[in-house]
Amino acid sequence: MMDMFLSLGNLNCVPSRPRAGLGVSQEEDRAAEDMQLWDNQGHAKPGGSEILGLLSQVIQALKLLLQHSWGLAEVMLCMDGEFEIEVKIEVVIPEKERNKEEMSPNGKASPLIYKVNGTARHYHLEEHPIASNPYHNPKDMVEASVCHVKDLENGQMREVDLGCGKALLIKESGEFHAVGHKCPHYGAPLVKGVLSKGRVRCPWHGACFNIGTGDIEDFPGLDSLPRFQVKIEKEKVYIRASKQALQTQRRTKMMAKCISLSNYNLSSTNVLIIGAGAAGLVCAETLRQEGFSDRIVMCTMDRHLPYDRPKLSKSMDSHPEQIALRPKEFFCTYDIEVLTEMQVAAVDVKSKIAVFKDGFKMEYNKLLIATGNMPKTLSCKGREIENVFNIRTPEDANRVVKLATSKNVVIVGASFLGMEVAAYLAERAHSVSVVELEHVPFKKFFGERVGRAVMKMFENNRVKFYMQTEVSELREQDGKLKEVVLKSGKILRADVCVVGVGAVPATGFLKQSGINIDSKGFIVVNKMMQTNIPGVFAAGDAVTFPLALRNNKKVNVPHWQMAHMHGRIAALNMLAHGTEISTVPYLWTAMFGKSIRYAGHGEGFDDVVIQGDLDELKFVAFYTKSDEVVAVASINYDPIVSKVAEVLAAGRTIRKRDVDLRRGLVAFSGSLFINNKTWDSGTAHTYQPAHEVLSSLPLQVMLYFNVYYFPVWCLAEGIMLHLKYHLLPWHYQFLLVTAFLILSLAEGSRLYLGYLGNLQEKQVLILQVPELAGFLLLSFLIQLPLLLFLLTDSQVIHLPLELFMHSLFLAFLLLEIVAAFLALRTMTEQLAAQFYLRQFQEGGRGQLEPRGTGE
Repeated sequence: MMDMFLSLGNLNCVPSRPRAGLGVSQEEDRAAEDMQLWDNQGHAKPGGSEILGLLSQVIQALKLLLQHSWGLAEVMLCMDGEFEIEVKIEVVIPEKERNKEEMSPNGKASPLIYKVNGTARHYHLEEHPIASNPYHNPKDMVEASVCHVKDLENGQMREVDLGCGKALLIKESGEFHAVGHKCPHYGAPLVKGVLSKGRVRCPWHGACFNIGTGDIEDFPGLDSLPRFQVKIEKEKVYIRASKQALQTQRRTKMMAKCISLSNYNLSSTNVLIIGAGAAGLVCAETLRQEGFSDRIVMCTMDRHLPYDRPKLSKSMDSHPEQIALRPKEFFCTYDIEVLTEMQVAAVDVKSKIAVFKDGFKMEYNKLLIATGNMPKTLSCKGREIENVFNIRTPEDANRVVKLATSKNVVIVGASFLGMEVAAYLAERAHSVSVVELEHVPFKKFFGERVGRAVMKMFENNRVKFYMQTEVSELREQDGKLKEVVLKSGKILRADVCVVGVGAVPATGFLKQSGINIDSKGFIVVNKMMQTNIPGVFAAGDAVTFPLALRNNKKVNVPHWQMAHMHGRIAALNMLAHGTEISTVPYLWTAMFGKSIRYAGHGEGFDDVVIQGDLDELKFVAFYTKSDEVVAVASINYDPIVSKVAEVLAAGRTIRKRDVDLRRGLVAFSGSLFINNKTWDSGTAHTYQPAHEVLSSLPLQVMLYFNVYYFPVWCLAEGIMLHLKYHLLPWHYQFLLVTAFLILSLAEGSRLYLGYLGNLQEKQVLILQVPELAGFLLLSFLIQLPLLLFLLTDSQVIHLPLELFMHSLFLAFLLLEIVAAFLALRTMTEQLAAQFYLRQFQEGGRGQLEPRGTGE
């Protein structure tokens, strides 16, 4: 506790009325004006009233200034006879400032609630304040009736117009919610997205938003959706919203600021973030959103504040300020310090010190390493020639565009970066050539068939490919690039060369740090983004982490969306939340106005199931490993990738046999029993089988055999019954004739139901389950009891041939019951998966409409 006293001298002041309380009010202002001034003998001092009255007003103004300028101040004004006016200011130093080693006394951040009068109090994380509505002006509000309560069913979304803007109206579990209708990332229409379990997923890039709060729950993107008030009156739905929110369609979460009053040691911070990409920025923002109020420092080798890095190859002429993720004012407002052009050379994890390349050292309490990747360079002769580029910064991209206009461009590597650059420059350059070691682009990622379709699209746009070769030499003229020589012997004219042959993790400075790094240079982290060193976290392209989607296999996922999620999880666990990462990888690439969307992790896939038309670039591809769908990609099939991503995020498994998009996303395609091989689904749908396509081959074989056997059984049973009929009591005569007729009639119906229920194409109409269930019921309730009666009742008079025929019939019946039960169990499991997936397609959320990409 520190006390500061401000003495204003001895003033003989007698207030004209009693003073009550410390708040500044109109009564107190009037009391100050009415004060009488007296001399030392108690008489009014001539000519001094105006002067001392002015001083009294100054005192009141000072008092008002102090009370409203100090959040933790207690102003005491003492007026008692001849007295001394003094102002007492008490400043509470937070515990974390007295103990910089810990983030707060309990190991968590201690955020503040700021009251109206400027004071503050600490609160616990579990009582986090609800963000207040930033739009207080009633004139800014608009209210409109948008629909009748019965217009929407549960699970439906509708874009509604309020006159000055649109909102997304959602009905789920009988409740209505209204949020912004555009994704804050790139403006995708969320009504075409996927609604599931209280959140809506963007159809373009997979960002997820809570429909109750509007908060972003999965990425990419930084901002949340605005949430609007919904009320029901006389069976009509009304939405009340801010005009400004309807226009902006985005909301930045409420954040804390740094509140420490102690002088900062420039060489010390509580949280140090190495790297200012998506992972680093989301980490810093999440800390502030969770109320963390200590110092945060980000450092980067870049000259710029964090920017939208994917646009470097998709929109190459963008200036840094155009693709900035946040404006400079944002970092100032929320006290997030960014040190640009600062490269870390080493980290001492024992002393908790980061050493920069220029020798500067900074202590930290918590460390996040989010350095990303560094592009690989060519190893051939001439790699140092001018006009050979690795695109790493906006300046690199801008310069390539400037130099490539109307020139010859050679791109080495058909990677995502290389192909996006080729697509961007195709209309600007004189010629664009791509050199690649594989025989089709994206073979390892999208498969050969999709890669060939993409390659054809590029060739139709004047891009030439030189496949299954690599660069052997770069030749110059006057110090600038002139030719690219390939190992195949081909010589390409080139004024500009862009290298896109992959990247390596930027973790070289950690080799002697003790942080666990694998053989490829990736930092190894757990589900909470923690390294093997306490207090040290890592995120983004430079890490391998356990992916729940692949049974917690350690993988590297260098995607923009994944970097966002890494940063968030790291921040939460810096605050000891114990949050584990759970997300589905989602990426996109845009070329010639077409976007390829991809969700999942298809590394090591062994088959690709294609639905749609590859030549028309209107398709969806499922990547399978064994019998499981592990990833999906599409062009012009929105929002199918987001739908599958939502299914995978829910922990559901999609089987290879389930995939059939045009029949409702999944329709029990199953295995095609053709020459005892399972065909690729893309081939199978163009194949017209000469016989029925079956769901259970063993069951169908037994059914066919039974069809031929049953007439023989009927003939034999009729002969045996005729031979022994006169020997039977009259009631057994009636029972056996009745049993024979019932068995015959029921068997015909039973075989027909079994045949229809086992036809694979009937599954699309979801008729298999009831038909096969009817087959089982007839088998259990009629055929089996009657056969057991004929075989076991001693009054029947068993004949040897009759016993043999009944026993054989019973054996087939039991085998058919077992086979039908197994087939029915598999079908019901598949039907449950089908229902779960098809719920996204039905219920008014739009059909599988092919669409162009507007992002």
